[in-house]
Amino acid sequence: MATFWRNLAPATAILISLAAAVFSGLQWLAMRDQLFLPTKPHVDFDIEDDSDEPMVGIAIKNAGPGPAVIKAITFYVDRKPVADADDMGRTYAKLPAAELDYQIMEPGETLAVGETVWLISYRKPRAGKVNQATKAAFGDFLDKSAAIEIEFCSVIRETECWTKCSERAVVAETSPDPSPLARGAARIAFLGRRRSRWRWFGWCTGELGSDVRYVLMRGDSG
Repeated sequence: MATFWRNLAPATAILISLAAAVFSGLQWLAMRDQLFLPTKPHVDFDIEDDSDEPMVGIAIKNAGPGPAVIKAITFYVDRKPVADADDMGRTYAKLPAAELDYQIMEPGETLAVGETVWLISYRKPRAGKVNQATKAAFGDFLDKSAAIEIEFCSVIRETECWTKCSERAVVAETSPDPSPLARGAARIAFLGRRRSRWRWFGWCTGELGSDVRYVLMRGDSG
């Protein structure tokens, strides 16, 4: 019996050490989460497409309590990626160079707390007045054809990353010439209530099938 207890003592010590290590590990994880939450970034888009407003463009802003590290920014026109803001503005929106403005954020750059960066916007020509027709056309382009996708990560926990698109989704109908009733159903589906006749696509990454005849976009009032 004495031999049994002598053999049991080392095993008990090992079990106690393992339990203490597990407990310490759990405490460390809990502390890490507590440190992470107050520093989690919250990056979202500010989209201004009303030509009566001072700014017309798409911006990103960080409303979270912690800074965000930019990993990638992708520009889309009609759900297809384009080279950059200059390509989107000049090639597709047909903005003159003198009326196009944008700020470039490279991968690895930080978006500070409370910071707003206009990724693409209309600007008044340095030697001239605002062209309201051009500004309005650019706003219409942003409303119907443009989207931007951003991937960003936490500064504290670099493996925690998020992807956001300036346009969340579109709803597409597979039959031609939808009736007003069907278009009303599309708007219901657009709010999240899917119908079997309607297909749901991400704006930034989704591909529309060849059978799609009608697409409901933001601003379509029927």
